[in-house]
This record gives sequence, structure tokens and C-alpha cells, in this order.
Amino acid sequence: MNLRLKGQKMHIYISCGGNFENVKIYVNGNLLEYKPTCNYNKMIPLGNVIKGEKVNVIIEPVSDRFAVTSVYLYYENEDALKKHYEILSKNEVKLKEISGRKFEGTFNTENDRTYMVFSIPYDEGFTISVDGEKVDIINVSDGFMGVEILGSGEHIIKLSFIPEGFVVGAIISIFGIFMFVIWEKITTRNLLDE
Repeated sequence: MNLRLKGQKMHIYISCGGNFENVKIYVNGNLLEYKPTCNYNKMIPLGNVIKGEKVNVIIEPVSDRFAVTSVYLYYENEDALKKHYEILSKNEVKLKEISGRKFEGTFNTENDRTYMVFSIPYDEGFTISVDGEKVDIINVSDGFMGVEILGSGEHIIKLSFIPEGFVVGAIISIFGIFMFVIWEKITTRNLLDE
């Protein structure tokens, strides 16, 4: 397969559906080194190219046991990535740790409706509040947390985390300590009565 790319500097990728463990991939005649674990509908980086450069990709089976159900080529324009990074970094939130389970930070937004995505894995143990009001947590891209922010201007965001089972475990522990204290008093009283 041959392709010509437009743009300045591009990062190109191949997305492979099926089993790519028994194939070799060549990019412009060079054998591509990649890990077979990346082969199930994953993006495999093919390298960087410059605008107008011709790219030749060859997929060569090395065994009778391979299955290629789909092949897609993607590219990222480095200039566009830098531009979007600059936009995102202007609205960056820097969280400071209040305790081992609580974080707080401030951020500004120019829009009346903004979505904030955290690079923290989604977990139901998190609680997030914006300007003192609890907000719903959205599961973004099947794994990250996000929230909707309403209103422009400066906002204060707070995150807290209580692991699943923490409250039940604490109640059971307190009950156990309480029962132990009662048991100690009873046994001590019985020993004194003897």
C-alpha cells in the first residue's frame, strides 16, 4: 500500500484488526520492530514523515496462521498537535494535594460550558465538586474521569477519594474494637470476682 501525506511533519500509524503476530511490516523497505501484543485493533507507530514524502507499507505473512481483518493508516500533523497543546495548556488545572485522598485546584474557562477530562482512571470512589457543588463524573473513553463545567470565569475544583469498602471496613473495625473492649471488661470483672 502506498500513500502520500499532506502537512508539514507527520507521525504515521497503522491500526490492525485481527491477529498480526505472524506478519512482518516493512516501512519504505525497512523492517518495523514492534511488539505483537499491540496487534489487536491497536495503533502501531510507523514513524515520522515530511510533507510530500511517499510511504510504502508492506505486510508480509511469515506463517500460514495469520488473520488480517482490517488495516487503517492514520497520521498526526505535528503542527496541529502543538497548536492544540497550546490551547489545552492555557486551561491546565494544577491540583495540590490536601491529604492522601483529597486534592484541590483552580482553573479559568472562557466558555459557558466546558468539559474537563482528568488523566486519572475512572473509579466510583471519587467525588468531585466545582465551586462547592458536587458534579456528576463522566466515564470518558472507557477509562478516564471527566466532568462538565458550567459558567465562564475562575472555578475551584475539589477531588476526594474513598475506596470501595472503606466505610464498611471502618464500621466493622470500630465494632470489633468495641466488642473487644466489652469482652476485656467482662473477663477482667470475672477474674476480679474470683
